[in-house]
Amino acid sequence: MSREKELERWLAVPGEWVEPPNERRGGLSGVQRIYGHDGQLLYRKQQTGHVYRSLSRPLGYPTVMREQDALMHCRRLGVPVPALVFAGCRKREGVWQAVLLTEGLEGFESLEDCYRRKAEQCWGRYCICRLFAKSAG
Repeated sequence: MSREKELERWLAVPGEWVEPPNERRGGLSGVQRIYGHDGQLLYRKQQTGHVYRSLSRPLGYPTVMREQDALMHCRRLGVPVPALVFAGCRKREGVWQAVLLTEGLEGFESLEDCYRRKAEQCWGRYCICRLFAKSAG
């Protein structure tokens, strides 16, 4: 199946908004809870016209694709992140559309709960140690 067909297939799955669409960066972005064809809980971030600009992408590129890169980089560093199921984008009539799909967050704790427990100091130490170990090794 082509990436564009797969993107269309995932966009067609009905879902429930967990982060209603917001308008920023010249477009719309929001997150829905959906269920895969096997019943697995997934989270789908959808964007239309929601882009970032950089030296390598001066005309803009979907922020979802940058988020995909960040998830993959964190995983390589050993930082626990949700498993990536699919990420893709396309440009239609001059407007970017993008999807980022991850597995449900079983075993993860909300950032709000961690802050409430004052656990952020632990993550900082953990992440710094992992980064130093990776760069030294």
